[in-house]
Amino acid sequence: MPERAERRRKRSPNITQALRNQLQRSADLAGIHALALADRDGLVLASSKSDDRCEEVAAVARFLGGSGTYEGPLPSAHGAFHASVHRFGRGATSLYLCAVGGRPAVRGVEIHRAIRGIERILA
Repeated sequence: MPERAERRRKRSPNITQALRNQLQRSADLAGIHALALADRDGLVLASSKSDDRCEEVAAVARFLGGSGTYEGPLPSAHGAFHASVHRFGRGATSLYLCAVGGRPAVRGVEIHRAIRGIERILA
């Protein structure tokens, strides 16, 4: 039986670093300025880069992503920017993947791919 090729280039046994790697790779592929994983309290659990806009969108993620998905402008002290918020998980364990910017044609696909990667890492 042939050995399966490893497709991931960066791996880490550290969950936080593995999440950062996943978010950075997804952001790079979709041309997203930054991706942040937030909890229901609005805290950033991991992000593709340290960025004030990640903190801002994470802080309101629960409200924006309350119905599951939000796509649109987010007013900011630094000027409005495009934000995408996708809720996943169940009940009290809901998490929010927040994207800042990015190419619309590929942003949605890569966000869903990132969510699958996050779920694998956290499983």
